[in-house]
Amino acid sequence: SATFQGATHQFEVHVQGYPLSELSINLPEDIDINDGIEVKNQSGQEIPATVSIKDGNARVVFSQPVPPETTLKVAMQGVNTPGYDNTWQYMVFTKNVGLSGEIPIGMARILTYRD
Repeated sequence: SATFQGATHQFEVHVQGYPLSELSINLPEDIDINDGIEVKNQSGQEIPATVSIKDGNARVVFSQPVPPETTLKVAMQGVNTPGYDNTWQYMVFTKNVGLSGEIPIGMARILTYRD
């Protein structure tokens, strides 16, 4: 079967209400992220964070909480997928300062296709 290597899958998160301390992304089965995850704000500045990818989950822990009203562009880099034509669904969760536990904020859907 064909695999596609080295794609970048991107989505945006708008921080509301409480400062954001962490993002967690459930990876679809058979997806690998080989070149890490980069997070930038709406001005294009990279947000310092520690990234770990393990057991089908990617975790982004921010060095400083991200303030409300910030729009984050999350870029998963070097994504390897089995096959070409597909819709990949990533469940996204946050941890916020002042709130306990992980909060599901939605699903990022990435469509891939052959040229």
